Amino acid sequence: MFSSPESLVSPFAVRPDSTWKMTYLTTSAGFFVTLSILQGNAVDSITGDVERQTLNGTTWQKGTVSGFSKTKANTGKVFTWNAAPVAVAEAYIYDITVKDSGSTYNYSNKGKYNQVRYHFSGGHYGKMAAMGGERHHIVSSAALKSVGLSSYAGPAMRMLTKDHKLTPNHANSTEAQNYRAKELQYLKNKQYQELLNFTVDNLKKIADPGGGYGTLANKYRYALSDALFYAHQYFNIPIK
Repeated sequence: MFSSPESLVSPFAVRPDSTWKMTYLTTSAGFFVTLSILQGNAVDSITGDVERQTLNGTTWQKGTVSGFSKTKANTGKVFTWNAAPVAVAEAYIYDITVKDSGSTYNYSNKGKYNQVRYHFSGGHYGKMAAMGGERHHIVSSAALKSVGLSSYAGPAMRMLTKDHKLTPNHANSTEAQNYRAKELQYLKNKQYQELLNFTVDNLKKIADPGGGYGTLANKYRYALSDALFYAHQYFNIPIK
């Protein structure tokens, strides 16, 4: 799954004979910088470095840096980084200098982490790589094992580490133990659809710590959908 918080647009740069802007966009394909000249001639030069950092646990790791340089740049893409995801979260950090008609303009998002793409996934726990995040059993491993079901093959989602710690069946708090007891009761009663509904309803109650998606259910909606689809197969629930 891919999601990016926003497409960023630099402030308009104005000179007597030209107005232009740059747009920064992160997508499932990679990262792109686009120049738009609204009036006037080509920009004299654009140079920059872009670094792709990866999230490991809760720490951003330094990564590959790609540089670019263009002279007499016109409207269009000035930088393209096509790359398959390698981590649960990747941040593109840019530092760009534009020189035009004797003036210099600097654009950087260092320290802001506002160009991020996520690679969430849902499905078979054992076949899913954590990719620097954590794998979350949407029905706890403990509850599955208690009724003789495979936790290795259980339905799961790849999540950010900090988000996984917020899930209701995580760790060993009193609340988590009570939650797992409810899961176990659903399993013993073979109320599998009710169990999945219970799972989703509780994820809807948990706020996204980053604030951008409202709830964890919304943030992980595509991965959760895939995990639920797999869960129907795992529990042999007819899909209507």
